[in-house]
This record gives sequence, C-alpha cells and structure tokens, in this order.
Amino acid sequence: MSPRAFDLPGATWRSERRNVSGWIFGTRSIWSRDWGKCCSFSRIRLHPALLRRSFSVSLEYHGGMDVKAEFLRLSDICVQVRRPPWHIVEEAVDNHWTFPVIHRPSEEESNKQPLLGLSKHPDEIAIDGLLGLYTPSTHGITIFRRGISRVAEILKASKDDLTQIVQLHEWAHALLHIGLEREDCVSVARDQSQWAERIGWMDKWFNGLDPVLHERLAQVLTHRGLLCLKNQASIPEARASVDRLIGVFERLMRRSPSAYRIDKFVDIPKNRIISSICLLKSGGLIGADAWETVVTW
Repeated sequence: MSPRAFDLPGATWRSERRNVSGWIFGTRSIWSRDWGKCCSFSRIRLHPALLRRSFSVSLEYHGGMDVKAEFLRLSDICVQVRRPPWHIVEEAVDNHWTFPVIHRPSEEESNKQPLLGLSKHPDEIAIDGLLGLYTPSTHGITIFRRGISRVAEILKASKDDLTQIVQLHEWAHALLHIGLEREDCVSVARDQSQWAERIGWMDKWFNGLDPVLHERLAQVLTHRGLLCLKNQASIPEARASVDRLIGVFERLMRRSPSAYRIDKFVDIPKNRIISSICLLKSGGLIGADAWETVVTW
C-alpha cells in the first residue's frame, strides 16, 4: 500500500507537521524503502509548495517520541537525496554558473509517447528524446514518463531514481545554455533589459556547440552533481541512496550511445572541467576533440 495513504484502523492519532527545505520529487521512493522501520505511522501526506523549493510533510502517527524521531530522520534523508535538480547541477560547477531566478527553465512530465522509440531488445538507450528533452528555444525541460517506465524495467532501477538522473542531465543542458556567471546574474537581476542582449549570444554559442560535446558535458555535470550529493550526505542511508543513484547512472551510461559515455572523464578534477567550459564559451576551444585533449592533459 502506498505510504501516501497508509492507515492503522482504531488507533489514537497524534499530529505532526514539518516544513522541509527540499523538493517534492521522488519522496515516495524513500518512504517505501524504509517503510518496514516505520510501521507505527498512520499516514503521510506530502504537499508541494508553489515554488517547488520546499515542501511540508503532514503526519498522523500512533506512537511515542521514537516514532516521531524516525519520521524526522527519514525526512532528513529525503532532503539530502531528493534535492532540486537545478541546485545540484549548479553545485556541480561550484556555482560558477547559476540560473537567473526569473529565467529558470520550466519542467514538465509528459505521458505522451517520447520522440524516440525503443525497440524490444535495445542495444543503445539514448537519454535525449526517449527519457527527457531540453528545448533551447523555449528553455523547457520535458520528462517522458513512458520512456522512463520502460527503461527503468530494462535497467532494473526504480522510476524515481531514473527520473532524477534524467532530470540532472536535462538541467545540465540548460545550465550550459543559459547559466550566467555570478556577476552577470546580479547584473541581469538589477536590469532585466540585459537579458535580451545576453540570450542572443548564449543561443548562438549553445546551438553551435559540437553535438557530441552537448551530451558529454551534460553527462559530466550529471556525474559531478551526484558526487556532490554523496559528499554532502551526512546520514548513512542517504549516502547509500546516492550510491544507488550513481549505480543507475553507470548502468544507463553503459547502454547509451558513445556520446553519453564519460568513463575517461569521471576522475578529471572539477576545476579543470570548469576551466574547459570557460574556454569553450570564450572560443578558446572548439570541438569535442580539442576539449578532450585539454581536459585530459
């Protein structure tokens, strides 16, 4: 039974409510994995906030302080694992580039057939077009739920875990496109007319980027973001959850086209990755081969 509506008939309930800094996505999977430890809970309801930056958890439970403590512990695990994807990819580059708040991309889930199909026994699984998509012209991110469901079965992964991986990949595309350096972000926030001037250059650069580099960089930032999550997780169960996410990322990568495979780049220092992107944006590097030569030097 879903932990979003789990009842213990005939009990006397106490109520608890907690506001948590985090994101509503994927919380159900954490609760379900730990449900055996929380059998005294009656029902958990999750309420997404309008800005999707925080959520509150309403809990009715039957039990004493030990049950309350377990609930609070599980909510902390959730916060450490299921964080907003834009925060994770920004931290993957040490916030060298961030999204201007009012120009942050939109995201939606689609139940329609993905743009790319999947054969019955696929040798390769592309992320973009099958699992998700970033559309530069609209700055919109789409997550294809049907593609996620099918590939999750193939990879023997949870849909929530795979969705989080795909989200990070698509948000990484978006960060490379419209992410601004800190001073530029502040400048645009003060004077919105500057956005129109900057977006023209950013469109030209992003649309002219080598197709292989598009995917390679998005994968590198996704992997870096997962490492950030792991390094910041202080609860053993949270670290184990992130290890599981990294495992899903690796299994998907092994089944993806060559442009998505970054085995050679996973140990490259973060500062070298950031410097290489700076060189690409400034025109000092052009093409996937030049980038690979510099970043692996």
